[in-house]
Amino acid sequence: MGMMSRFSIRQRLLASFVLSAIFMLALALIGIQGKRMSNEALHTVNQDRLVPTGQIAQMFQLMTANRVLALTALQYDPRNPLTSMQSEPLSALLPEVQRNIAELDGVIREYLSTYLTDEERRIVERVTRERESFVRQGLLPVFDAVQQGQFEQAARVYQDQLEPAYERYRNELNNLRQLQVDVAEEEYQKAQADFEKSLWLVVSLLILALLCSALISLAVVSSIVRAAHSLENASQSMADGDLLVEVDYQDRDEMASIAQAFNRMRLRMHEMISQVASSTAQLAAAAEETTAVTVQTSDGIRRQQSETEQVAAAMNEMSATVQDVARNAASAAEAAHAADADAANGRKVLARTVEVINMLAREVENATRVIRSLQEDSNNIGSVLDVIRAIAEQTNLLALNAAIEAARAGEAGRGFAVVADEVRTLASRTQQSTSEIQAMIEKLQGGAANAVKVMETGHRQAGEGVTQVAEAGAALESILQAVTTINDMNAQIASAAEQQSAVAEEINRNIVTVSEIAEQTSVGSQQTAATSEELAQLAAQLQSLVGQFRV
Repeated sequence: MGMMSRFSIRQRLLASFVLSAIFMLALALIGIQGKRMSNEALHTVNQDRLVPTGQIAQMFQLMTANRVLALTALQYDPRNPLTSMQSEPLSALLPEVQRNIAELDGVIREYLSTYLTDEERRIVERVTRERESFVRQGLLPVFDAVQQGQFEQAARVYQDQLEPAYERYRNELNNLRQLQVDVAEEEYQKAQADFEKSLWLVVSLLILALLCSALISLAVVSSIVRAAHSLENASQSMADGDLLVEVDYQDRDEMASIAQAFNRMRLRMHEMISQVASSTAQLAAAAEETTAVTVQTSDGIRRQQSETEQVAAAMNEMSATVQDVARNAASAAEAAHAADADAANGRKVLARTVEVINMLAREVENATRVIRSLQEDSNNIGSVLDVIRAIAEQTNLLALNAAIEAARAGEAGRGFAVVADEVRTLASRTQQSTSEIQAMIEKLQGGAANAVKVMETGHRQAGEGVTQVAEAGAALESILQAVTTINDMNAQIASAAEQQSAVAEEINRNIVTVSEIAEQTSVGSQQTAATSEELAQLAAQLQSLVGQFRV
């Protein structure tokens, strides 16, 4: 059972079925093997014994036919009065003898092609020798003597050679036939032994299969019955009120799952009954406490009625105070409205100021861009003047070189020298004019740079003015929002004061109602005390019922 407990009932039943199937398959295979062996034995007996037996009979028949033909040939002796009665000529006998010999040789070859035992092979070899002796020393010499007309010689050969060889041949064939019978008997005995062996094996396997199936069935039934008895005993104990009993079943099958579920149910019921018992005790204690609390509640209700009257007087005074607060809140709201209007006008003025300063800042920024463009143009003009100065200097240098070449040329170059002097004069004047223009442009650039600085300063100051005005606007906006908040708060205060006045009146009415309820509560407290006593009695009865269970 230790090993079986590791498997479920389903697995055990499946193992029993598989084991039975295996035994049945083994029995079927053994039966098939036995049938195959029987078929092989029958095939062996047929092919190796019955067929060879027929071949032996055929060999004997052919040899006997040749012996008869030899005797027939001796009947052709002219001295024999019966010679005239022969229907066939002597020459027709020899071909028939040769056909028998050829057929005999074919039968012997077929016989040799079958399975032969050692003893059988030795006998066949002797049969073959005797056949040669019969044919070579007996049969053919007889026909040779007959054909020569030597019938007495033929008769002596027949008597001395052919007949003894025939007897030996027949004896060997009889030995061979007897050997076939003996071997067939051995084959039969072997087949019988194989059959008995297969039968005993089948019977043994059948008995083993029945025993294994019976053991597995007994194990499965025993495990189920044992688990069922355990569950029955535990259920009976629970029915008698014992919640401490537990099903002890340690296997791993389906009954173990049922036992575990039963134990969980018992544990759950044990916990529930224990909780009910604990709750019952708490209920009894709570009932006693409720009785004490009910008495204290009655005393508190009487004190509450006295203090409720005092609260009513205080609420009347508070109602008058709330009305004064409402009037003051209305006055503050009017003042806040006036401040709100002034702040709105200030916000409009600041908005116009911001707009004017922004326009000024944009104009300053436009002028700054124009002056910067002028500065860039003057810089470009300075670059052009640099090019012109370089050209003038190059021209002056070329005129000087021309004057030198004209002086070298003498009288022929005098006119060219005059032109060179004029060119040098123009180049000098160009350089002088370029210097004057350069000085003027530098002054213009200096003025433009100063103007740009002034414009940037004005633009920055305009931006700061816009920022300050914006900050003033934000401050004024904060003031406006604060005034609005104050106005809203005054309105809320006035509304709250009115609501408080209404609430005060409502409280007065509620206090009267509370006083009436207090009287009713006093009556209810007395009823609660009576109910608490009944609850204590019910708790005692419930404890008595729970006490019937063993937890």
